[in-house]
Amino acid sequence: LNLNQTYNVPCLIRVPTEQVKQRTQALLSSNTYQVLLATLREEGVRGLYRGYGSAVHREVGTLHTSHLSPPQVFCLLLSHFQ
Repeated sequence: LNLNQTYNVPCLIRVPTEQVKQRTQALLSSNTYQVLLATLREEGVRGLYRGYGSAVHREVGTLHTSHLSPPQVFCLLLSHFQ
């Protein structure tokens, strides 16, 4: 897997899960399944992936800063914006 896939694949699962979890917590009377259905009905699949880009950037920043030198981190972030 290349570097982009390394971070994109986990976020494909994590971001929708977090979206539903946060919305369920905000709406104390709803259960997870109801929140999932409401999100899909009102916003479509895009609603589940709100914040996906920032989640990937956060993953790149937190996982690689301890293993790479500062110039490598900078080049990694630049390549992600292309």
